[in-house]
Amino acid sequence: MKKHFIPLLMSFILLAGFNSLNAQVSGNDYRKVVLDLLPEVNLDNKILFINVWQSSDINSRENNKEFLRVSNIYSAAKLKNGSKGVAFINLSLDKDLYMWMMSVKKDSVSSPSTLDNTTAKYEAITKLFGDFTGNVIVGADGNIIAKDIKKENCFNIFRSLITR
Repeated sequence: MKKHFIPLLMSFILLAGFNSLNAQVSGNDYRKVVLDLLPEVNLDNKILFINVWQSSDINSRENNKEFLRVSNIYSAAKLKNGSKGVAFINLSLDKDLYMWMMSVKKDSVSSPSTLDNTTAKYEAITKLFGDFTGNVIVGADGNIIAKDIKKENCFNIFRSLITR
């Protein structure tokens, strides 16, 4: 019994540390990092939607397809907290360019917002996610709208943001 207690305790400590690190990241932090790394991305009055995925994570790959579809639908929509639509950033954790290219091609998620991370150019973004897969939706005001969403609720979240 004692053998199992110490690894379990260590797991809880690491998880608590990750959660507190992740909880300290504000929406403005995400927006600032994207603007610093990707000056060509226009975030003026737009919702920022960042997705971090990995080829070996089937769930994150499945989310990619829906996230890209939904972000294309709402790319120029009038939304609460982003009346000029959505800026979608789809970033891979893969360090192997071949794996990234094969996954992008196989899953049909190629777009200007689908970025590789083989040169660690976007490491500052992945650090905000603790180097794990995940996603965040940040309003133009810097408030976090949603975090760690799944493909099943992505469309409904954006539909609920439509202004009429």
